[in-house]
Amino acid sequence: MSDAVSIQVPLLPLDGLVMFPGTVHRFHIFEQRHRLLVGNALQGERLITVALLRPGWEEQHFGSPPVHRIAGLGEITEVEPLSDGRSNIVVEGRHRVRLLRELSGSPHRVVDVEIVEETLRIEDRMTLQSEMRKMQRLGARLITLFPQFTPDLTELSFDASDASRTVDLIAHRCVRDVYDRQSILDESDICRRAQLARVQLMLLLQRFLSEADYGALMDSVERA
Repeated sequence: MSDAVSIQVPLLPLDGLVMFPGTVHRFHIFEQRHRLLVGNALQGERLITVALLRPGWEEQHFGSPPVHRIAGLGEITEVEPLSDGRSNIVVEGRHRVRLLRELSGSPHRVVDVEIVEETLRIEDRMTLQSEMRKMQRLGARLITLFPQFTPDLTELSFDASDASRTVDLIAHRCVRDVYDRQSILDESDICRRAQLARVQLMLLLQRFLSEADYGALMDSVERA
């Protein structure tokens, strides 16, 4: 799929979930309109757009509540049909996309989207390398506190050449607040995105470390 071309994709608006490229999500599909959405996607390129609902969406739940303009484009990779018409699906995030407009005339929501191109200014390349080293130290400390993060963080490359994948997966796994995750998804500049993710790691660690331990960790991070 060309980055320069907009495409029409079914829209799955969700509360509490932000889909980053490279992440895997499992959904139970039971509403009739979402059954139709999945069926139509499977007849095409198996693509759907997953967008975070904006606050106050409950008042328009059965209509078309507003969503954030930057969303995740995912591919349905697995489908488990159930006897009553429901289904379980697996969706893998492929791209960040920008919602251009919503189309009418469908029993479910459909949007016109374009892929968001990632940016990195030449003058920020050294800063990005520094950010990745800092996140690596923060990640190592996080593992000592929460061993359950070990499989997620130890397999990541903290090299600047793989920064996009690493930052997105850290945001997916370690950032607690859904709107903080959305703010990271919104950012197309990879250096700025790395800074946002690093700040979230710092805030998470600050909650569980003593003041002295946190201060020592920050000294170590600043030397990275």
